[in-house]
Amino acid sequence: MLEQSLKNCLPNTYLTSLLVLGLAVANLASAASTCAGFIPAVITTPANLIAAISAANSATCPGADTIDLAGSSITFTSGGFTYQNELVALPDVITPLTITNGTLLSAGTNFKFLHASNTTLALSNLTIMNGGGAAVATGGAVHAFNTSLTVLNSSFINNSASAYGGGAIFQENGPISITGSIFRGN
Repeated sequence: MLEQSLKNCLPNTYLTSLLVLGLAVANLASAASTCAGFIPAVITTPANLIAAISAANSATCPGADTIDLAGSSITFTSGGFTYQNELVALPDVITPLTITNGTLLSAGTNFKFLHASNTTLALSNLTIMNGGGAAVATGGAVHAFNTSLTVLNSSFINNSASAYGGGAIFQENGPISITGSIFRGN
C-alpha cells in the first residue's frame, strides 16, 4: 500500500533516488496521507525536502500540498538550483504549497532558500536563518515572483540580500500577508 502511494505521488526518478540514497521506505510511512494535501515523506535532510518539493511540483501530485517538517531542523551547505544567476537551496515552487513546522538553516553562504513563481506559497511555524549573502541580490531567505505569499508565526533571522533589498523576503508582483512573525537581523 505504501509503495503504491509513493508511486502515485513521487515520479519514478525521485522514488528511485530515495531508494538509492538508502532512505528506508518505512521512514516514509509516518505521514498522515498521500499526495493530495500532504507529501508522504519524513523530512529530515535537504535531499528529503528537495524530493518533497519536486513531488509537489509534479503532474502526478496535483493540487495544493503541505510539507510538514515535524519539528526538523534542516541545514543546507549550498544552493543546488539557480534563479536569475543566483543560487537557491530548493527547487522553484511552481504549484500551491505550504511548508510548516521546522527550521531551515544555512551553514554556507551566497544562496537563498526558496524561490516561488506564479503560485501560492504559505510558510507557517518556520524559522529561516542565515540565508543570502553578497552574491544574493534579492530575498536572502525567500524570493516570490507573481506569487501570493502568506507567512504565519514564522521567524526570519540573519538573512541578507546585497543589492535590491528583501534581506528576508523579496516579494515581486504579488500579494503578501504576514501575521505573528519575527524579523531580526535581516
